Amino acid sequence: MNKTLLFLLLFVLFSSSISLKAQVNVQEGVEFVPITDVQRMMASVADNDSATALTAEDSIKIEKAFAGVCYHLQNRLSPPDEEIELWYELMGQYYGTNPKSLQAQFANSAYLYYNGKNQKENAAFWLKRKATLENNGEDFRESGLMYLRLGKDFSSEADSCFRDGAKLGDDFCRAWVYEQKEDYKSAIEFYQLAAKDNTNMEAKYRAAKLMQKEKSSDVSTIKAYFLDAAQLRHPYAAYEIALYYYEDETPEGDQLAFKYFTQAAKSNIPEALYCLGVCYKDGIGTTKNRDEALKYLKRAKELGEPRAGQLIEEIEKTESVGNLFRSTQNPLKKDKEITR
Repeated sequence: MNKTLLFLLLFVLFSSSISLKAQVNVQEGVEFVPITDVQRMMASVADNDSATALTAEDSIKIEKAFAGVCYHLQNRLSPPDEEIELWYELMGQYYGTNPKSLQAQFANSAYLYYNGKNQKENAAFWLKRKATLENNGEDFRESGLMYLRLGKDFSSEADSCFRDGAKLGDDFCRAWVYEQKEDYKSAIEFYQLAAKDNTNMEAKYRAAKLMQKEKSSDVSTIKAYFLDAAQLRHPYAAYEIALYYYEDETPEGDQLAFKYFTQAAKSNIPEALYCLGVCYKDGIGTTKNRDEALKYLKRAKELGEPRAGQLIEEIEKTESVGNLFRSTQNPLKKDKEITR
């Protein structure tokens, strides 16, 4: 069997395993092949003109490994994290160097990376390669969003993806380009178009942020966009909607503020950590808890939140949690714009 036929066989196996959830009995589990064995077998295929170097036993092991990956993706069950992540890395490296069926290979690499435990730089890279090969605006957008989530060090890569996607007419990408040009009216228009896809939390968040900046919409519309994005687990949108709920100063508003500050704080947003500390300090939407307040405030201080230090000193000087009170001045007032 030559290399092309072997990979066609593996690709068919991979595809059918995805659709049938790898046809593996949940009770029986999956036998995962050690990563070193898989590396050896893949190298054997990659370095030879044919698959003759593979024994029948090795071929079976590769099939089990493919089935294991498919089963992991479908059921979120896996061998140790280190092994499955090495699997993703190996698959991406192999697909990227093999000249056969590049579009299918890049698509599968991106799929493996994207569904892995962590979103990685490689996931965005492979998806961008797929977008380039297929001239696909949606894939450029998704690749750009993946780079965006990796942080400021990848902002130029994200911008490049969005600009390529804009040329292909993707609404989110076009909005991004208008935002960089400071044509906020046009950016809002296209973010709103992109937000019609109810799963596009970034479009909803960015539309709301620009509406805030331009004061171009009523507060209820802005809040609705932030809430939608927060419910899709967008951390910065959770922080923004929490501020609105906090300003209500009603029991229901306090509870919702606490809920969304907690959600945002999980992403280590300094302002959200500070606000959550205030909630525990003053009993806003939760029970007063001095230790919890200090925990979140100290973490906020470590991440550079300037208001946290003073509040920490105030709490540490207080002899009793019962003496704490809610300030008449809103301690959560935003004194700076959040940037991503």
